Amino acid sequence: MAHTSIDTQNGIIIDIHPSAGNVNDCEPYVERLKVIKEKFHLNIKKVGADRGYDTTPIHHGLKTLGITGYISPIQYDSAFKTTSHRGFTYNNENDIYLCQNKKELAFTHLMRKGETYS
Repeated sequence: MAHTSIDTQNGIIIDIHPSAGNVNDCEPYVERLKVIKEKFHLNIKKVGADRGYDTTPIHHGLKTLGITGYISPIQYDSAFKTTSHRGFTYNNENDIYLCQNKKELAFTHLMRKGETYS
């Protein structure tokens, strides 16, 4: 995988950082900005990124570097992003799980872990 940084004012690639395929795009983000600033003596004032970069470490890193980030916020209106399995309660009488809003959790599949199902 390659993490690529582009100077949008001039339309040129200024940094390519290869990494293993299991490294999330957001992990090397702030460090690569530091490298770019030092290597090219650039005064980076603004950066843009998609919602995959909307993380606390990135916002903190940008603030530390004095860079304004224009990052699409993660939409927390879906159950996937806001609810853990711990937030569900089991209704033994009906053999169902309920979320905090008393909505039924629909069964979709079993997840296999090794030789057991969870």
